[in-house]
Amino acid sequence: MKPVVSCVLSIFLMACAANAIAQQSIEIKPLKPNRTAWPQPEIVSNYGNLQYLGGLGFDFKPPEGCFGLCGGYSGMTIHPDGKKLTLVSDNNHWLEVDLALNNEGLPIGFAGKATVTKMSGVPANHHAESLRRVEKGWLLSFEVDDRRPAESDKILVLADEKKRFNPVSGLEAVAKSLAADNGLEAVALLKDGGMLLFEEGRKQNAGHSCVWYQAANGAVVGMAWPVDDEFRPTDAVATKNDAVLVLERRFPYNHKGQTIYFTSARLRLITPDAIQASLKHASMQSENCSPGNGVPVLEPQPGKLLLMKGEVVKGKDDPRSPLDNMEGIDVRCVRAPDNRDKVLWIYMNSDDNLNADQQTTMLLVFQSNNAELNKAACG
Repeated sequence: MKPVVSCVLSIFLMACAANAIAQQSIEIKPLKPNRTAWPQPEIVSNYGNLQYLGGLGFDFKPPEGCFGLCGGYSGMTIHPDGKKLTLVSDNNHWLEVDLALNNEGLPIGFAGKATVTKMSGVPANHHAESLRRVEKGWLLSFEVDDRRPAESDKILVLADEKKRFNPVSGLEAVAKSLAADNGLEAVALLKDGGMLLFEEGRKQNAGHSCVWYQAANGAVVGMAWPVDDEFRPTDAVATKNDAVLVLERRFPYNHKGQTIYFTSARLRLITPDAIQASLKHASMQSENCSPGNGVPVLEPQPGKLLLMKGEVVKGKDDPRSPLDNMEGIDVRCVRAPDNRDKVLWIYMNSDDNLNADQQTTMLLVFQSNNAELNKAACG
């Protein structure tokens, strides 16, 4: 990385010369650096078996770090060796952190200082949501917070190693179909060069939100994604065999003064066969994502790979629980203790929405103990 570029910053948009990148080093201290510091979250799983390994809470030092914008992290990637974590914020900056690992490879703290990089050239009404590592850079998706239709060249971009942006073309149909105040919440990269693009959801499509497949040649397929119980997609990641894990969250919901739902998160699994079956019955270059009329439903595996429910104390979410607004997900394969087979580790991060009533940024780690999923994902 280049040294810090001295320039005047707007809170939302860099006003520097083109391609100028502002950086800052901050100190991060772990709030809860081991697996025993948090209680085991309540987990209900009827597909496979996920084990909670532990996590970290982020204590940003100094408070004015990250250009005064620490928090709001909605997308993440973890390096294959588990030693580097990269996060993107709703306020459009990058946070890159070196992780200290124990002998098992589990993060137990932070190694040195973190690097914060302000995004250049992002419109003030666009907010980063999903982050995926690609060859020679990153792929980022954005949501839009006004009532105008999303711009097709602003909802998905490629960033090179110097974090300079280039829009992904061919998304005119997707942008047209997106609801106002919406955008691309999650992106899963498939081995054929295609992508699954998820929106967070819309109320006018009862029971379904939209997901699109963009092929490597740019062709687009609209599909419906089944939603229920107020859960909505926040991120997605594909394993090397194209099994896709979709992270969904549910905020507390109150009705007539009574709390119906508490903070919850769940994982749903899409098999490679389900993806191919949906594409087989889809109409290419269709912007429509409402079920019926040739629009298939992309069906997840029955049941949930993981369901976590927030702990409740006196009718409110327990601040001691390691569960909050889970928004980012990534995976890596780790050698099992018997040193023969690899197992899938699933990393999730929370987005505190820069809200003092929520917890700070958290990183949680889970292990898959499902032999079939581990073999498919890690080989």
